[in-house]
Amino acid sequence: MMRILVAVSLPRQPSTGNVFRAPFDASALELALQTANARVRAVHVGPAGIREDLRVYAGMGACEFVLAAADEGADVAAILAAQAEDFGADLLLAGKRAATGLASGTVPYQAAKRLGWPIVHSVRALRTADCDILVDQALAASRVRSWRAQGALVATVGASGPRPRANAYARAREAKVEMYQADCAERSRAVDLRPARNRPRQIARPSGAPPVERLRALLSPKADGERRVLRGSPEELAEAFLAELNRLGKAPERR
Repeated sequence: MMRILVAVSLPRQPSTGNVFRAPFDASALELALQTANARVRAVHVGPAGIREDLRVYAGMGACEFVLAAADEGADVAAILAAQAEDFGADLLLAGKRAATGLASGTVPYQAAKRLGWPIVHSVRALRTADCDILVDQALAASRVRSWRAQGALVATVGASGPRPRANAYARAREAKVEMYQADCAERSRAVDLRPARNRPRQIARPSGAPPVERLRALLSPKADGERRVLRGSPEELAEAFLAELNRLGKAPERR
């Protein structure tokens, strides 16, 4: 039996403060519930006081619900990775991005890096065959790419995922929500905020000209500059390129 761990978030309405289901997380849980012969566990990392708030997902179906109690500032990706290992998960599912949060959309990638598992984004269908995980990935222009994973996998679900079922009130009240104290020894890294770089200047191109003329205008040298062709080994070309940047005062600062 395949074991699927689904990471869910608990966003709140800005005006009322009420908890609601994150659309992509609910779609990820729906995809897990639709998978045949699978044991599903939904986990949320947050303070212990929000244990009952997980019932907004509990009414979707029969699966395990766990709150990994952690203090503010704990490394969520590390806790999710530990939960996946403790559960013996074959698949870690999450929404493509959460409804709120500065790190929205990056947590699944950080968890995959910690676990050493491959990650597939925008999954729309999931099934198993011969102990392997078969996933259908949604691409642009309504295209679909099929993957076969021989081993554990992290996957994210976006707008192409299944529509989540309604949350049954009676089922949500009867569901059992377990709580574990997560190991918060490792804190999340502080965010390094720096001023954004200036946007590059767009090169003017002749309007109404054929594509060949527009390409020639983009590649032609400026009147106040020059164009040179450098030849040599990669090391020599790198040194020449760095010297030119230093001459122009555009070289990056060394740290």
